[in-house]
Amino acid sequence: SDFTFCDQWGETYPTTFELYTAYAYLLFKAAGCSWAVIETGLGGRLDATNTIIPEASVLCPIELEHTKILGNTITQIATEKSKIIKQGVPVFIGYEEDEALEVFLAEAQEQNSRVHLLGDELTSLSSETTTEGEAVSYEWLDGRKERLLLAMRGQVQAQNSALALLVLRTLGLYDPRILPAFAKNQIPGRFQQLSSDPNLYVDGAHTHHSLASLLSSFSHLHPGSDNTVIYGALEDKDHTHMVSLVLEHFSTIIISKPGSYKKSDISMLHELFAQQAAANMKPAHIHLVEDNGEALELAFSLTPKQAAILVCGSFYLAGGVKAAYEERKEHYESQLA
Repeated sequence: SDFTFCDQWGETYPTTFELYTAYAYLLFKAAGCSWAVIETGLGGRLDATNTIIPEASVLCPIELEHTKILGNTITQIATEKSKIIKQGVPVFIGYEEDEALEVFLAEAQEQNSRVHLLGDELTSLSSETTTEGEAVSYEWLDGRKERLLLAMRGQVQAQNSALALLVLRTLGLYDPRILPAFAKNQIPGRFQQLSSDPNLYVDGAHTHHSLASLLSSFSHLHPGSDNTVIYGALEDKDHTHMVSLVLEHFSTIIISKPGSYKKSDISMLHELFAQQAAANMKPAHIHLVEDNGEALELAFSLTPKQAAILVCGSFYLAGGVKAAYEERKEHYESQLA
């Protein structure tokens, strides 16, 4: 059905995400949660999750995204996100661009919120993407040194984990016994490996910075020119820069539809890839395959066993390809045998 609360009823009735948020609060209460991590759905100021007074507000690195709603500049987007900072509640800030940091610090001062900057607390943070996971080394201002092998691969996970550790320690929740579980934590669709023959990964990276980080980690793990990417992105993304990034790392590119829940234009993407490849004289084989299962089958047929396939650009695409693979896993494996 195409029915949505917003289309039919406007703001008088709750949106789907508002219903999910209320339901999540009830679930957490019923489960007896002492602590819960609540992530905003879109922005912050008007987000359904901004109905709570938290013990801490945490701001991860931001960039241009959802510009039609949040604004066309880093400053505008940061202003929307800064409104999760509450009176007297400590705020933890990751590595931010100067424009965003200026907004966050001003809001924290207005709200009398103590600021904890990850860059001030860490003296060194390094990571390496391996076949086992992300090997991360942390050196803190107080002299502590830690090493963790995170199950979730990718350079961005090193920063995320450091910010999470800082929050836990500052709030008095840290216990060394949690580290094994902390390191094993995984989120479906975050550099998730589905197959090893050839290697098949799905990742929901859908912004310029997250895609750049993913592609850097992927290329470190699978260097070479025989890899294949299945790519798709929603309408409101930074297509020009993201397409350019993909072309830097892949010459075999399959464009596929990232679901139907939100608007996308894969024909436009296909044309943009072709234009940029020609303009930059990059030899590329670019295919347009709307169906995710058919796109995956083509990728398997084009990719040597020693190479790898990466699905990225949207969580909707990652989920679609993952579902297609799991539904026809035996078929794909028999084709490769």
